Amino acid sequence: MQSVKSAPNVSFFTPKQPILGKFVKYLEDSELTSTERTPPLLFTPLKIRSLTIPNRITVSPMCTYSSIDSYPTPFHTVHYGSLSMRGPGLLITECASVCENGKVTCNDLGLWNDSLAKEHYSKIVEFAHSQNCNIGVQLGQFHNKDIVPPIESWSKEQIIDTIKEWGQVCKRATDMAQYDFIEIQASHGHIIDQFISPLWNHRTDEYNGELQDRTRFLFQLVDEIRNNIPKEVPLFIRLPDCDKSEKEGSLTQKDTIKICVELAKHGVDVVDFVCVNPGKLNLRSHKPRLEFLQDLKQILKSKDLSLVVGSPSKISTAKEAEALLQSGLEDIILIGSEFLRNPVLVTEFAYQLGVKITQPVQYSWGFYPSEKYLETSKSAPK
Repeated sequence: MQSVKSAPNVSFFTPKQPILGKFVKYLEDSELTSTERTPPLLFTPLKIRSLTIPNRITVSPMCTYSSIDSYPTPFHTVHYGSLSMRGPGLLITECASVCENGKVTCNDLGLWNDSLAKEHYSKIVEFAHSQNCNIGVQLGQFHNKDIVPPIESWSKEQIIDTIKEWGQVCKRATDMAQYDFIEIQASHGHIIDQFISPLWNHRTDEYNGELQDRTRFLFQLVDEIRNNIPKEVPLFIRLPDCDKSEKEGSLTQKDTIKICVELAKHGVDVVDFVCVNPGKLNLRSHKPRLEFLQDLKQILKSKDLSLVVGSPSKISTAKEAEALLQSGLEDIILIGSEFLRNPVLVTEFAYQLGVKITQPVQYSWGFYPSEKYLETSKSAPK
């Protein structure tokens, strides 16, 4: 008797998968000519430290508020499992808090102890890995003014303890939860955002003042994380491009570019920008998103530095995504809500570009699997 080949290193049976979302050939090509044409950039692999992603499509972090007592639930298994089966190059989970009082809502995920980390692995990561999906966790620490005192009242010991706590949580995320990479949430009013922004930071010590002082907490935290996770694990960060404020002294895009230059020196690999829409506000020296990214790329190149760059956008077609990659302004395409509308977006983009990509084996059988999917069952009679 023969059985279907099983995915290795998981505690349950699921068929062994190829690398999903990988370019196979152009639909119009025969098998003989399939290796002679360069794939679209959207389906060209990209290496980030030890990770090689099969395409540039990234599932952006999205808020689902569906945990109980900070633990992942069957919802997370189904939600992230269905996305991981469809072959995105990268999948980033919703924000998980590094401490119990750092959650945005009562139903946020947490990752501050071993018990939580084990559930992240069993409920989210293990299945994603069975599908050969590169999955990372976004980690954050939100400032809830009703629970946490403002940062200007933090002692230096509290700052040091917080930095160490981040390092411990990131170690837990990679060692125990086995996430493939980590993203630091440093936007949307989280603690790091409050240290960086002159609108939030009212400290009177070395953690406030000029930009280099306001970013001291960030770079100490990044260094602590890099010292606690394996060298081969990529480190991402989500940043705002500027403060959405007309006030004098607000964080500008030029400030953010300076921060990115230093982040590259401190071992950050990917920057994920939340770019503000100024609306009717007259923000100082503010440029549209793509012009800002162009400035960033030029300055990084002039300093012989490298960062993988992305920014969540309302892209809904492969043509838009491919054009943005070809421009060189973004290296990965971050998409959030469009994946909720269409979980098979990776396959849809491939179809729009006229290419065939690898799919889950269960969805390509139709009838009983052919010999290439089978192996002799260990329980077969002799």
